[in-house]
Amino acid sequence: MRPVLQPNSLNEIGYNAYIEYLALKRHFTSSYNYHKYNGKVNASYDSFLSRKDAFSFQKLGKQRDYQNIILSNMVKNPKIWVGALFEQDARDTYLKWKQIQASITHHVEDSLSVLDDDFQENFIVRDGQYPHIVDLFLQKRISLEVFCILVKISNSEPYWKQKVVDKVIFPDIMNIVEKYYPFLDFSSEKMKKVIKNHFF
Repeated sequence: MRPVLQPNSLNEIGYNAYIEYLALKRHFTSSYNYHKYNGKVNASYDSFLSRKDAFSFQKLGKQRDYQNIILSNMVKNPKIWVGALFEQDARDTYLKWKQIQASITHHVEDSLSVLDDDFQENFIVRDGQYPHIVDLFLQKRISLEVFCILVKISNSEPYWKQKVVDKVIFPDIMNIVEKYYPFLDFSSEKMKKVIKNHFF
């Protein structure tokens, strides 16, 4: 039976961070759906206590925004070790992610100038090759957030899956869009208006 702990107990805090870490890792590396199961996973409290890195989870759980520290870094590296979340690179990743989320509409708006002036041209597949917007994403000229939003708003996925020849790397690209998009918080109508004002 799981011990009864006070809400402010470090062990309880650490266990919650451990569950969040497992849920997000499974979301980005398997068929598990974080949103469908509300971040719940089967992992006992005893298994948490027996981990050599339990202290790292306790330390992580004390961070005010530990859920998003995990998320922002999991998107970049789904297999990241909990200890790596305390390194400067992980902190930089989180701060950059947080900055984008705080003004995601403006972030998308600022990124649209990188795209072809003809909106449709960015999504057209020719001779089975990647459309322009995929190349921009792979070249890191647009962020994952911008890529996900434009892919979803344009509803390009069904067309791309039929036309793009690559069946090795491309499915992984589409998978990260499916996995990450539900975490993005923005107004769809407002975003469509921004895109319309820029291109049309």
